Amino acid sequence: MKELKQKTERLQEQNEKNWQKYLANRENQAEFDFYQDMKPFVDDAKELADTFLQEAIPWVNEVHPHYLTEMQLRQCCDNIQMTAVNAFNGKSFYKHFHDHYESSKYTLERVYRSLEEAD
Repeated sequence: MKELKQKTERLQEQNEKNWQKYLANRENQAEFDFYQDMKPFVDDAKELADTFLQEAIPWVNEVHPHYLTEMQLRQCCDNIQMTAVNAFNGKSFYKHFHDHYESSKYTLERVYRSLEEAD
């Protein structure tokens, strides 16, 4: 469970990076290079989400923590990957981006708390 907790923390950090990058680009749209800036950022988010799911799905299906399901975990990771892409476009619809960010934040906090309670 220690490893899943670490993966959860890293995904939480990625979610925050997505949010901060979006806010910065919302203020003043910075130019970026797709291959040097965007692709590595999005690839990192995808890798973190994929490795998280590999451990989180068996855990959630075995332990059945309150208010957490496999579908929520998958949706959370999809949201993080989508916001990683949209973070480079400061013109993305704010409410839509913010809702995905908050949803992911809530789900990951729920996972982390459930893991803490199990320790």
